[in-house]
Amino acid sequence: MLAPIVASQGGNAATQTMTVAVRALATHELSSANAARLVLREVLVGLVNGLAFAVITGVAAAAWFKLPDLGVVIGLAMICNLVVGRSAAFWCRSCSTASAPIRRSRQACS
Repeated sequence: MLAPIVASQGGNAATQTMTVAVRALATHELSSANAARLVLREVLVGLVNGLAFAVITGVAAAAWFKLPDLGVVIGLAMICNLVVGRSAAFWCRSCSTASAPIRRSRQACS
């Protein structure tokens, strides 16, 4: 019951980061000079979002199931999942694959 909640939040975070990365590639805002800064920013956003959602989900799970340890586990899973989800776009090849049509259309217009 709780695993799909954690998984869907990680998927949403990864999708948002992929959108940011593809937009940055399309507008030439992402380069090797600023890639580390952008990755760090996305990881920090994932950490802040993870902490916020961990508190909400952890408290709800602990109250619903009356198991405080379950709330801690779900909270930690939420933090890990959102940090990995936010940073995944920068260490997987999907980002360059997703941006291929944008690069091709820019080359065709040049």
